[in-house]
Amino acid sequence: MKELMDTPQFSKLAKHFLHIEDKRNYYTHDNVEILEQLILQLISGYSPDSSANILRQDPVFQAILGKKQLASQSSLSRFFDRFMEKTIHQLQALNQALVNQVRFDSQ
Repeated sequence: MKELMDTPQFSKLAKHFLHIEDKRNYYTHDNVEILEQLILQLISGYSPDSSANILRQDPVFQAILGKKQLASQSSLSRFFDRFMEKTIHQLQALNQALVNQVRFDSQ
């Protein structure tokens, strides 16, 4: 799944489209990294609430995401707390950009 996400340059597009207001002074995981972890976690069948702390040090998820330690459940919750209405519009724009990238690359 990670390879599929990398094909249309998910991270690059997400950094371009997502501008989540973030007042954190210090952080280990940026918003795009948290979003990527969350998507892979959900696709793998793990809930964001109960499984995040267990997966935090899972060697497979660490290898896939290229991180020594993943975001905790509380980091995922704070990520959702930073969402505003404009974030939903940004996610929709990201989704459309991903669709366009895949559609035009396959032609």
